[in-house]
Amino acid sequence: MPSFTHLQIDTSPAGVRTITLDRPERLNAVNPALATTFPQAMREAAHEDAVRVVVISGAGRAFCAS
Repeated sequence: MPSFTHLQIDTSPAGVRTITLDRPERLNAVNPALATTFPQAMREAAHEDAVRVVVISGAGRAFCAS
């Protein structure tokens, strides 16, 4: 699995892919790098047979600020 800027990605043996927005110092606000890598990470998850569900979360105290 490639590395994605500002994302932490983990997949459990049961097929649960957790994608965590990882910019807690900015309350996970979307910047150009995150706007590019998040859709890529979702496409990758959609194409992997082992992934059954995707959980999206945010690091720190906020999910995502605008």
